[in-house]
Parts: sequence; C-alpha cells; structure tokens
Amino acid sequence: MLTKLAFLPYGLFLVSHAKEIEVDSRTGKYTRIVPTLPDKARKIVLGMVDMVLFCDLEPTSADGGEQVMRRVIRTKPSLYYEAGDRTGRLPETLDLDFKKFFENFNTALAPQKAVAKPPAK
Repeated sequence: MLTKLAFLPYGLFLVSHAKEIEVDSRTGKYTRIVPTLPDKARKIVLGMVDMVLFCDLEPTSADGGEQVMRRVIRTKPSLYYEAGDRTGRLPETLDLDFKKFFENFNTALAPQKAVAKPPAK
C-alpha cells in the first residue's frame, strides 16, 4: 500500500508520534527517540522516504535573559533521535513553521528552477 501511495504524482507526508527506546552500544547504553512504528514497518518506511523530520523544543535566551523554548525541526541524524534529509536542501535546524520550511527547501533550489509550488492560501 505504501509503495502505491509513493508512486502517485503527489507529495506524501507520513506523521508519527515518537517513543524512547534504549540502545546498547559498545560504549554503553543510551536513549534514542524513534517513530512509534513496529520495527519491521519502521525499517520499510525509513528506507523509502526522502526526509525524516524530528520536531523538538530547543532552549534559547530571550531579550531579557530569561530562558524560552523554541519549537524547531531537526533534519540531520543524531545519536539521540531519528532524523535525516536525503535531499540535502535543509539546514540542520529550522523553526517549526511551514513557511520557513518551504522557503529553505526552495532556496536550496535557487540555481535550478524551483519545482515546488507555494502553499495555497
């Protein structure tokens, strides 16, 4: 079913919650955040998608020096969460805002003609 959906002439977005799993490595144990799919389905989906975006909160300092949380999208792999961008168009972190995502995605296409259409209003 996923293969049929992927071959349609539309963009396909899959959304998942996240869960923490404990990973054993040669250097010790650590916690990793992954999509809440069964292992077999997760391997299939992660193998066929162009982007795995991890939405997170990032602590930053406000003008008055107080700490505030910024909602961000992570696009590069980390030891502690599942993320990735096979297109290579996105920065490592960007604000959780579709307009900014769209601008970053199309800005990387600047040498070429932008292929994506702006979101409908």
